[in-house]
Amino acid sequence: MWSSMVPRKVQRWIRRTLVALAAVGGAVTAVARYRSWHLTWGATHDEVSGPMPGDDLLHGAGFVATRAISIAASPDRVWPWIVQVGYGRAGFYSYDLLVNLGRPSTEEVLEEFQSLSVGDLAAPMTATADDRTAFRVASLDEPRSLVWSKPDSTWAWRLTADGAGGPVLAPA
Repeated sequence: MWSSMVPRKVQRWIRRTLVALAAVGGAVTAVARYRSWHLTWGATHDEVSGPMPGDDLLHGAGFVATRAISIAASPDRVWPWIVQVGYGRAGFYSYDLLVNLGRPSTEEVLEEFQSLSVGDLAAPMTATADDRTAFRVASLDEPRSLVWSKPDSTWAWRLTADGAGGPVLAPA
């Protein structure tokens, strides 16, 4: 009925507009779902909604992620690998070309990086570690939790035995 009252040119514009809006809506929905999945990758609902060490350090954070992995090792066997993370140390166990300037992450525990105390610089991002390029150890409870902090961010690690011999790492 409306087609006889609305010129074809306007009908085509309306159809194209509706198709474009549907495409944009679909893309926005896909991006929102991907972002939600990415920010909670591997974590259970309880891990995402529950408390993490260091939650009291930064209120109203603009970016929050809780990700988790299971490793077939006890927390005390995983701990040494976490405390040595950083540029010029063990690396980041990630895409070395992108995050470690092509230097391979270590494949062994490095004894010189195993002693951490509250207040120490940790996880340096560049060759010159300072309060702008590294985190400070805010808290540690070996081998259960480690929190690195900066004035505007925190990075928390919680190692929890899963009952089957493997911890769940939940960095946030």
